[in-house]
Amino acid sequence: MRIEAGLFIGLLLSTIIITAFLLEMGLGRRIIRMNKQVQLKRRTCEVCSTSYFVAELLDYWRCPLCSSINKENSGEKST
Repeated sequence: MRIEAGLFIGLLLSTIIITAFLLEMGLGRRIIRMNKQVQLKRRTCEVCSTSYFVAELLDYWRCPLCSSINKENSGEKST
């Protein structure tokens, strides 16, 4: 029994694509199930005094109202 080269390559590529799809789907479900803990901190704009919440890790952020760039003061912690 002879298998043509085109049929062999087609079956091989189809198997690889299906395997890659199933692996990606399994990894995607695991990532979706992980608990995402976002730490937000209340910040006040120094220019317009608007209060809003930004990520705790950011040292610099842009005010959504006046578009000024603000910096977290290391000595002063806002609540």
